[in-house]
Amino acid sequence: MNTASKIAKESTITFSGLVYGNVNRYLYTVLLARWVGAEFLGIYSMANAIMLIAEVLGKMGLETGVMRFISRLNPEADTEKIQKLIASALKMTIAFSLVIMVGLIISSDFIVTQILNESPLLISVIIVFAIAIPFNALTLVSAFATQGFKRLKYKTLVTQFLNPTLLLGSMVMCYWFVSTESAVMVPMLLTGIVGFFVMLSVLKKVSGMSNNQIVKSKFDISLLKYSYPLMFVTILQTFMHWMDILMLGYFTDATTVGLYHPAARTAGLLQALLLSFISIYAPMMAQFHGAGDRAKMDHTYKLVSRWLLICAIPISAVFIIFPVKCCYCLDRSICPVQKYWLS
Repeated sequence: MNTASKIAKESTITFSGLVYGNVNRYLYTVLLARWVGAEFLGIYSMANAIMLIAEVLGKMGLETGVMRFISRLNPEADTEKIQKLIASALKMTIAFSLVIMVGLIISSDFIVTQILNESPLLISVIIVFAIAIPFNALTLVSAFATQGFKRLKYKTLVTQFLNPTLLLGSMVMCYWFVSTESAVMVPMLLTGIVGFFVMLSVLKKVSGMSNNQIVKSKFDISLLKYSYPLMFVTILQTFMHWMDILMLGYFTDATTVGLYHPAARTAGLLQALLLSFISIYAPMMAQFHGAGDRAKMDHTYKLVSRWLLICAIPISAVFIIFPVKCCYCLDRSICPVQKYWLS
């Protein structure tokens, strides 16, 4: 299969998963907005932003590092080396994410009362979300490891089909049969736990790695040295994505954050295009770079950039020209885009 066909095939798989996953997450946001109100949605948004930033520290960039290292190896000839690499990455992720989890739990009271000045409910939500950090971090590192084999269907199946479905379904069940507070807290933790065990079983099937190898593995210093600088890049990306939520939480209150979040989620749907292409683009570029094939790197970069522009411009034009219709499914009382456009 040539480069263009490989990119087209794998990007289509990823894009299908991202569309399904983003639609489910969008429904999750819409239903939360309608059922629990702007204040509870704002509390969820702030806790989610804090958790995702802490999660980046827990992964230490190992998801990108393990994907690159695996993609440069031959799965058939270097099976044992790949297994050791994955086992080491998972063990380091467990260690770092547990430290971050404990640190976030300890500092949750200070963050809420001294920095954000929000209600005590946010402390409980942050603690529950913090417990989910090790599971989420391990899920992502495992998913990126399968991506290193240039097989995107496993990562897409778990992160874009299973997890969003479970997140939405558990939220609905908690709201109907338990309480409003549980609908905000429980789905994130439940999704993290289930997603981790499913993704780990898939990774062991793909790589042949065993649990015993994870226990006995040592920290791969070369992998860590390569990975942790990438963590700072991911932190910057995460801050850029969630800084608006955090700044609104700092300068205003949870209700204002809840008003803003649905509109931001609507515009964020466009990211599915970039992520669908980058998922196969990254390991292929790593392979070409390792082989010193600059011609293929140049061709792949131009190809993906052209396809991204062709696909993104029409969709972004719809959001710009018809903002009211894009937000029509949201509750009018909490849609700032609709309020502004109609005023």
